[in-house]
Amino acid sequence: RPSSDEMLQTALSQRPDLQALADRIQADQAELGLAHADFYPDFNAYAKYDAFWQELPLRPMIGVSLNVPLNQHRRNAAVYEAESRLQQHRAEYARLMDEIANQIQSNLEHWQEAGSTVELYATRIVPAAEKNVASARAGYVSGRIDFLRLIEAQRQLIDLREQQVEAEATAQRRR
Repeated sequence: RPSSDEMLQTALSQRPDLQALADRIQADQAELGLAHADFYPDFNAYAKYDAFWQELPLRPMIGVSLNVPLNQHRRNAAVYEAESRLQQHRAEYARLMDEIANQIQSNLEHWQEAGSTVELYATRIVPAAEKNVASARAGYVSGRIDFLRLIEAQRQLIDLREQQVEAEATAQRRR
């Protein structure tokens, strides 16, 4: 039987919804980085040639433009919004991981319970019923019990074997 950690790793690697959330978290982290980058000034260097000037010395131009971020409230709001989205998606990711781990643990326990039930039928219940049938047959042959009690013991054995097969099917289904 695989351990719950192995089953968890297999389940986590095969869940597209979990991978989508992980990708969304990466995107949120990138958005947060961009929101922080908005606090830095933007420098743009340019070189151009403007043929509309009549004087030849004024036609070529080289320059630098500088955009200074003065509106801090808007930039702070963008950072808070990006942090909020990131925390929301991280919490959703953690919740989904916990849900998957709980499902795996629950399924593993159900599987172990079904295996114990199958083992109980195979080692105790059915052998006890077989002994009961053998005892009833010996009692019938010796004349101590009537035929109806022998039939009842055999019917109980058949019912228990049917329940054993159902338990085996349940164990396979849970596996």
